[in-house]
Parts: sequence; structure tokens; C-alpha cells
Amino acid sequence: TEADLSSYMLQEMGVRAISAVSGFYASTQEYKISKIMQKHQNTMLALSAAQSTNQINRNAIEVEEQFVLASAADQVTAMQDQEAARLSAAAAGASGNSVQSTLHDFHRAAAQKRYSNSKARETAHLQISDDRRQLALSVAAGQNRDIIPRPSAATALLGLGTSLYDTWRQHNPQT
Repeated sequence: TEADLSSYMLQEMGVRAISAVSGFYASTQEYKISKIMQKHQNTMLALSAAQSTNQINRNAIEVEEQFVLASAADQVTAMQDQEAARLSAAAAGASGNSVQSTLHDFHRAAAQKRYSNSKARETAHLQISDDRRQLALSVAAGQNRDIIPRPSAATALLGLGTSLYDTWRQHNPQT
């Protein structure tokens, strides 16, 4: 009968309305979870980057410390060698150009060692700078910047209205 069809139509409309409301609620919850996951992902990336930055900084300090210690050791060795050469020359009674030439050789060797160390230090610092740059690029590229669409109540209501209208048209084909 017509009352049964009307009752069936209202029940179907009620089910569709409940389905639309629960779908909107589920979309809202999914949106919140997606935002939380995105924030978590970016936080973990930042934490990892901070650990890597800490390691790079420790490496830089260690490299600098090694170069300072090596430089001090080289200076001490150069002074000891020069003094040993002076003492040997004085003990042997040598003087003049040969002693001066030997001392100049020690100075030249020390200068070459300092130059070599400064180039190695520069290379190490360039590598550390490159590591920092690569880390910054990695962090920038790894961040999740996806735009997560927020569910719209207006869109949900429009969809519900369309669904209810379709149900009504299905049960009232003559109009």
C-alpha cells in the first residue's frame, strides 16, 4: 500500500541520513588523524635531523681538535729539530752558509707541513659544510607538506540533500 511505501521511503531516508552523518564524522576523525600523523612524521624528521646535526658538530669539533694538536706537535718537533741542528753544528764547530742552509731547510719543511695541514683542515671544513648543506636539503625535501582537505559540513549536507531527493524520486516516479 501507499502508507507502506511512504514508511519504507522514510526509513530509507533515515538510513541515508544516518549514513551521511556517520560518514561526515568518520571523515572528520580521519582528517584529525591525518594531521596528527603528518605532524608526527615532521617531528620525527626534525628529531633525526637534530641528531645528525649533533653528530656533524661533534665531528667538526673533533677535526678541529686534531688539527690544533697536530699543529702544536709539528711546532714542537720543528723547534726541537732546529735546536738539535744548531747544537750539532755548534758541537762540530760548523758555522756559516751550510748551517744557515740546513736551518732554512728546516724552516721550509715546517712551512710546507703547515701549508699541507691548512689544506687538509680546509678540506675537512668544506666536507663538514657540505654535510650540513646536504642535511638541510634532506630535511627540506623530507618534510610532509601535503594539504589535507578538511571535511566540509556544507558538502556533506548537500550530498545528504541529493541522496534524500534521489530516494524521494525513486519512490515517487510520477512527479
